[in-house]
Amino acid sequence: MKRILNHSFDGEKSSLLGYWTSDYYAVPESIVMEFQSCGIFNLYNDYLIKKQYATGRWTFGDKGLLLHDTLYTVAFIDSFTIELESGDSRKYLYRLGHEPGGYIFDKAPHQLSLGRYNGEFTTIEPQLFSVCVRKGSSYRIFWEDSWQSSSDACFNGAIEISAYKADKEHAYFTSVDSRKKRPQFVVAIGNSIYFIIHPLFLLNAYTGTYALTITETESTQA
Repeated sequence: MKRILNHSFDGEKSSLLGYWTSDYYAVPESIVMEFQSCGIFNLYNDYLIKKQYATGRWTFGDKGLLLHDTLYTVAFIDSFTIELESGDSRKYLYRLGHEPGGYIFDKAPHQLSLGRYNGEFTTIEPQLFSVCVRKGSSYRIFWEDSWQSSSDACFNGAIEISAYKADKEHAYFTSVDSRKKRPQFVVAIGNSIYFIIHPLFLLNAYTGTYALTITETESTQA
C-alpha cells in the first residue's frame, strides 16, 4: 500500500502540498486530493492514486484556498489535519497514510459463514468481513436495517455495503444502501469475498443493528 509522508505544517502554502483524503477509515474508492507546488490540483477517485477524476488550479493566500473557483477558509488542526470550510460545508482532511483509522484492508477481517449474520454498530468505524466462497459460483447478498426489512425482526441501524474481490482492490459493488437495488448478485472471482459495512447517520447517531445474509444461488441475476 502506497504511503506518502509530508513535511510539518507552517500555516503557509507549503503546508498544503501533497496528498489528502477525508476518510476516517480509508477504503479502495476513497477520494484523494493532490496539491502540487506548481499550482496544479488533481483529484483521484481511488486510494491507490491510479484513477484521476479531475484536475485544475489552486492558490492559497490571505483570503484562503481558491480551488475550482470556490474559496475555502483553512484551519490547520494538527500536523496531519486541516479543516476546509465553504459556506455551510465543513470537512476534516487527513494526509494520506495518516488517517486516524488507517486503511481498512490493513485490518484483520471477521470471518463469516454463508447464511445470516446479525450485526451491530457501537462506533462510527466501518466493519470488515470475509466469506469463503467457490470460485465461479453465484452469490446473493441481502441485508436488512431500519430502512428495509423483510422479516419480523426490528432493526434500528442504517448501513451501506461494499463488496470486494479476493485481491481487495477491485469491487463487485460499492456504497449500496437499502434505498438502492437490493439484493445484489455476484459471481465469485477467487475464493473469498470481502464486505465493508459502513454505518449511516440515523436518529443523531451512527449506531444500531442490522442483518446480512449471503447465500449461494443456482445462477446469476442482473
